[in-house]
Amino acid sequence: HLVKALKHSASKALDRGDYAHAIDGFSKAIKALPDPTLDSFLYATLQTKCAEAHLCMNEYSQCIRYADEALEIDERIPEAYLHKANAHLAMGKFEDAAVILTIGSKRVEHSEFFEKNLDHARQLIETMKALECLKTAGLHSELIKASDSLDDSLISNKHILLVRARAFLSLDQIDNAIGEATQIISMDSRNIEALIILTKSYYLGGNIDNALIECQKALAVDEKEATELYDTIRDVAQSLILTERAIQNGHFKQACTLSSQTIYAAEPLAKSSPLFRKLYLARSEANLYAENYSAAISNANAVLESLPESLDAWSIKIKSMEAQGSHTQLAEELNVVISTNNGEWGAGQKLLVEAFDRATQSAAASASQQQQNDTTKNKMGDHNNNNNNTSGDNNSNNTQDNNHHPNSEHHHQGSSTSEHHHHHNAMMEGGNQHGSDDILSDSYDILGVRRDESSLEEIFEIYQSKVRKYSEEELIKNGFTDTERGEALEKLKLLQDSMVIVLSDQRSRLWDQGGGSDAMVRMADYLKDIATAAFDDKNFKSAAQGFAEAITALADPTLDSAMYQELHIKCAEAHLEIREFSKCIRFLDEALEVDDQIPEAYLFKARAHMHMN
Repeated sequence: HLVKALKHSASKALDRGDYAHAIDGFSKAIKALPDPTLDSFLYATLQTKCAEAHLCMNEYSQCIRYADEALEIDERIPEAYLHKANAHLAMGKFEDAAVILTIGSKRVEHSEFFEKNLDHARQLIETMKALECLKTAGLHSELIKASDSLDDSLISNKHILLVRARAFLSLDQIDNAIGEATQIISMDSRNIEALIILTKSYYLGGNIDNALIECQKALAVDEKEATELYDTIRDVAQSLILTERAIQNGHFKQACTLSSQTIYAAEPLAKSSPLFRKLYLARSEANLYAENYSAAISNANAVLESLPESLDAWSIKIKSMEAQGSHTQLAEELNVVISTNNGEWGAGQKLLVEAFDRATQSAAASASQQQQNDTTKNKMGDHNNNNNNTSGDNNSNNTQDNNHHPNSEHHHQGSSTSEHHHHHNAMMEGGNQHGSDDILSDSYDILGVRRDESSLEEIFEIYQSKVRKYSEEELIKNGFTDTERGEALEKLKLLQDSMVIVLSDQRSRLWDQGGGSDAMVRMADYLKDIATAAFDDKNFKSAAQGFAEAITALADPTLDSAMYQELHIKCAEAHLEIREFSKCIRFLDEALEVDDQIPEAYLFKARAHMHMN
């Protein structure tokens, strides 16, 4: 009577979807049955029902175990075969499911019970094989089209949904990827692959908050699988907050540095992803406020390459070009955008049309002024021709001096790197940016060095000695508590941020003192030596940061392409050692863009992918 009462209660729980209580009830009934041989049918039924409840809970291994125990008592129970087959289908083992159903059809008298399920299993096998072939070939659009034509019983299978979600993510169809992954999670809340896809979709879509929430769920399911992704998203989120805070506080140069760090922290990003646009737009805005107009335009252009209709990017670009006085170029670019030949979008945007009108008027005014200046110069030239030779020689010497002056018009028409460094010095020394002097002064004070007296070697020696105090070995050796470790890491972060600002200032000063590109190469070479020493000491985290700083100092790969490649390879190797595989791949890809014949790059990249898989 007790067994039947427990069975009845558990069956009621199963019918109303209370699977946990159903499993508990059937398990107690199985244990309460004193001798299974006295009522083998009841025992097998209880095992089969318990298997069904576990199947509903997505507990597939337990489902199979109870189904097998039922079949050991009676191999003619059709439901046991069906639950076992469905568990294998849910695990993606379609061929195993087909074998189980085939065996069941031979052992059970009414084999028609299995025919429909067996046909379904065979369809799944063929469908998954076809979709996997398309996925392997990288034909993601074709995969979506092929799966769109499937009937409801197939397209609702979570493994087919998973293949589709991956394909949508590869195509940067973020909303569709979110939809497929969400549907899988509604069926199986602990499906780690779906949780990872959902996390990446929110992340690449620029929805950092939701990405963190979903990644925390993934961590609860499989910490090893989700940790690296969570760390990346968290770093990006923190950097974005700091960048916004710096802009709000008027610390625009610091915002430029932080926005670059944010991009560095992010995984390698496709230009078509919303996150790419979000990060580059933030850096463009920071450079606009810092009056680094060339950098602001460059970053805005990166956004516009991905999304030509981005009004935020156009707004920054327009303000920057107007501030530079590039009215003719701006008018030419806007003329193309607002032309009806390119559709109605640009012509209907008030921001673009008004900017075009301003640029056209300013360009016309500049042309008129230039014409007047030319006329005046011609008249003065005629007058000067009547002067004596001595006067002519003096004018010639003055002209020659002007042509070599670093602030001459000729100089400013040089490389964008030259413009950046001279503008940087104007910002730091001329006080054009509110608060920039304070930030620079504070950074030197935090490092404990003097801007005008400390050499670059002294700065790095002092910086390295301070950083060593907060190394993992020192913290362990001195027995720091968790609270003290947290405070130490905050001080270390402050030192690193200050060093970035000081490094940028020193690079600009070296440019002016040493003739430009040669000074940048010397600085990069010096930083490379320090990073190499850290690498040799197996301090790979410091090495990775050091090589990255050297890359920043070099700035332009054309200055020394061999060093540029070497720095990227060594930086990638350091990231590989500390298991930061995405960052490793990013530096290798940048090296291969310059030279695609570097064997070490392919070797390290293969190792990184192997670890990620």
